[in-house]
Amino acid sequence: MGGKTMRFDTVVIGGGRAGQEAALTRARLGKKVCLVSAGLTLHVLEPGAEGHPYGLLKNLADEGVTVLRGDVVTGGNWDGMLLREVFTANGVDLQADEFVLATGRFFSRGLVADMNGIRESIFGADVDCPEDRSLWFDSDFFAPQPFESFGVKTDGNKRISIGGNFALNVYAAGKILGGKYNAGK
Repeated sequence: MGGKTMRFDTVVIGGGRAGQEAALTRARLGKKVCLVSAGLTLHVLEPGAEGHPYGLLKNLADEGVTVLRGDVVTGGNWDGMLLREVFTANGVDLQADEFVLATGRFFSRGLVADMNGIRESIFGADVDCPEDRSLWFDSDFFAPQPFESFGVKTDGNKRISIGGNFALNVYAAGKILGGKYNAGK
């Protein structure tokens, strides 16, 4: 969309734990990887652990991962069900062979709910949830809430579904998958 264009093998969208693990895994497979992280700080754990604010960032850098901190993907350029590139709010166009969607669910705004339903916020991927809204929640506030397990629909290879068709090169990782947390390694 007119910004600076960068080319990678893999672009990971989301800088949480699952996004970082996906980026590291792909980089260790010899891929040229870019991680787009809306947050300026990446996962914080104990000093010396992979998730330490500088520990994991250093691991990503050591593995050659390009990290775009404080930026978000706003959309993409599709050729049928093949994603060719994504655009960021800071004006960077990222082209890649594969993309990993690791944006989380509701609290990180990977999924959003409004009066029309629940949707994935970047590509409009199909969300696995019942149409009947009364099944989205339990009236007991302290009970586990069904909406907490909603996520994007995927096939056996974790490729996301859009309009009932599976993207050829966009995969889901982590909480955006719904159900039990899956780092998507």
